[in-house]
Amino acid sequence: MNTRIIRLLCITALLSLCLTAGALAAGYPDTGGHWAEEAIDYWTEAGVFSGYPDGTFMPNQNISRAEAAAAIARLLNLSDQRGAAFHDVPASHWASGQIQACASYGLIQGAWGSYRPNDSITRQEAMTILFRASTFPSREESALETVPDGDQVAAWARDAAEALMAEGVVLGQPDGTIHPQDPISRAEFVTMLYRIEEAEGWARDDFAALDALQPVWHFGKITVRPQAVNRQSWLFLPSSADLTQIDLTEGEDEVYEIDSDVQSLTYTVSGDLGTASSFPIDMTALAAPSDDGSYHISVTASHGDQALSYELQIMALRDIPAMFLSSSPEDAGRDYVDAAKGNSVTGSMVMVAADGSVIYDNTLSQIKSRGNSTFLFYPKKPYQIKLDKKSDLLGNGEKLKTWVLLADYADPSMFRDKLCKDLAREMTLPGTPECDWVDLYFDGEYRGVYLLTEKVQVSSTGLDITDLEGAYEDVNPAYGEDAVAVIDQNQYGNEICYVTDLTDPEDISNGYLVELNYQRADEICWFKTSRGWAFNVKAPEFLSRNALDYISSRYQEFEDAVYGKDANGVYGVNPDTGKAFTEYCDLDSLARMYLIYLFSDNQDAYVQSTYFYLEDGKIHAGPIWDSDQTFGISWTEAQSPDDALPWTYLTEALVEIPAFQSAVQAIYQEEFRDLALRFANETVPGYENLLAGSEKGNHVLWPEYYILSGMGEAYPAGTGYETIVSDTAQWMRDRVVYMDGVLSGWQN
Repeated sequence: MNTRIIRLLCITALLSLCLTAGALAAGYPDTGGHWAEEAIDYWTEAGVFSGYPDGTFMPNQNISRAEAAAAIARLLNLSDQRGAAFHDVPASHWASGQIQACASYGLIQGAWGSYRPNDSITRQEAMTILFRASTFPSREESALETVPDGDQVAAWARDAAEALMAEGVVLGQPDGTIHPQDPISRAEFVTMLYRIEEAEGWARDDFAALDALQPVWHFGKITVRPQAVNRQSWLFLPSSADLTQIDLTEGEDEVYEIDSDVQSLTYTVSGDLGTASSFPIDMTALAAPSDDGSYHISVTASHGDQALSYELQIMALRDIPAMFLSSSPEDAGRDYVDAAKGNSVTGSMVMVAADGSVIYDNTLSQIKSRGNSTFLFYPKKPYQIKLDKKSDLLGNGEKLKTWVLLADYADPSMFRDKLCKDLAREMTLPGTPECDWVDLYFDGEYRGVYLLTEKVQVSSTGLDITDLEGAYEDVNPAYGEDAVAVIDQNQYGNEICYVTDLTDPEDISNGYLVELNYQRADEICWFKTSRGWAFNVKAPEFLSRNALDYISSRYQEFEDAVYGKDANGVYGVNPDTGKAFTEYCDLDSLARMYLIYLFSDNQDAYVQSTYFYLEDGKIHAGPIWDSDQTFGISWTEAQSPDDALPWTYLTEALVEIPAFQSAVQAIYQEEFRDLALRFANETVPGYENLLAGSEKGNHVLWPEYYILSGMGEAYPAGTGYETIVSDTAQWMRDRVVYMDGVLSGWQN
């Protein structure tokens, strides 16, 4: 049987490109009078080729391997595909989708996992691709024996060269040579395409059949397609999929139109346990699961003596909901969203519970990339979505429009962030975001396990404090429109940034949410403290000079009180006002947040992603956010359970204040110690049981378990998820022992 792609009968006849005697001139300044001008004009008008930004076509320039693949994909109407067929063709490459499509259909193969997209394509490489894309048969005769340099054609290209020479596509030079290993020019390549077009030799109908017969899984309006991972085709099915009723065909029936005749396609599905002759199939009866729970099958679709076969690894995820994001057709899709922080598209979403019940099925006004270090340094990107209407995605009675999808790429356990949020809720810290895990699919491809979470925000279902932003909106009809920010100084000589031309509501004393962001202010409104720390104002988003003066001065008085000393040299008194720090802050929330940060050894604590809010005239600590660098994980080295918090802002003075010590010790002994041990001994194993099924799929996509969030070191090869979970739980137990020693050593 011929080694090129075996052609299937067409499903729906495509309109062929018509050869017209008077194709409109493309108008390139460098092709007029060129021997290939007719072919260049034809394929330009057909949309297969285009010129360069300067308007030229450069007919005598060598064509690159990427340009050749892109042209063939356009000519055959192949759908762009994502994947990882070649390690040197990143998703950001301009022809990535077209190269992947050509690879998926067997038109290109590359070598050793690389495609070398920017190299010039040789004549024999071009002939091989064109032969695979044509209807031309192989030849018995050996025309190459009469070609002077025929012996230079590689064995893998001989069938292609023989066929194209016999069809008059390859004519050779006047001396009869074909120079198989030399680069081919753009003019020569388009001429070969033109000759195949004249001979009506393209297998367009066959590739339409291949496109339609790519295996896909459907659940209502949801379509999940296979994706290439390490040059293997994987299909990841959500928890709701029934493994005994798997159908990978496009429609409910298997009848296709072939030249106005109705014909049926026959399917054969084979696994190591048996064979089935049609869909749906019982996967559990055909194949035994591998160690990771996946199933390997071979699927063949045939009609008569024509057939298409493909190998597929199917993994069924389990126990957690699945979220399917689909970008709108007019938008650029996931590649665009992932390209730069803040890029967004519109779209739709279907969210399905593990049992198959539909949680959400509606449009999205936004799918946006977000995050700081996670977005910048890691391949698994975090997102923010905005629903068409407020919905209760977590089943906790809280309906919201805006949700965040955290990637947790740097956390090998995938539960550290949720653990800290769950712990904060148990500790009754107000405004702690609700969260839970989902298997995320984006534009038909599985992207791994994500943590679906509410944002830290002022709202009736979030941080339920004074709605100062609403008050500003009431007295400023154009609030937030064309905002102009100005940097100035407050009464302490510290920088503040506020918005001009805002009318203040009657009361501006409560309702502020601020985020410590190291020494970098990057929101429209912010302030800095006398010790150089920067705070972004998260709510209200736009503030007047009066309001920035107020919140920045109020926080400065608190900072000065924490670092100020009384007559006995004990921290905790503001030297200018004589007031104790407790007159500026809510001591209970300050102590509770400190215990969570100390227990988890949060590497961002008191440096960034640390929130405070002003309500009832006092600074409150919280809500908790961004907890992936915890329980032993950091940027540069693994953290021992005996390590102190890495940053000392506020805490260096707080731990010297008797009132703070007493509050922390009391909460630790009465509540926190038992709670921490319960989380280590009961909650963590519960997380493991829930995540184990989907963690395997996440691990296929993102195979390294990293010890460090900076990805400088990975766990030894062969380390299993259960070991990581066990290590994390033991670290937590050891941390309790450490805290026993630290807190008992405090002298009130």
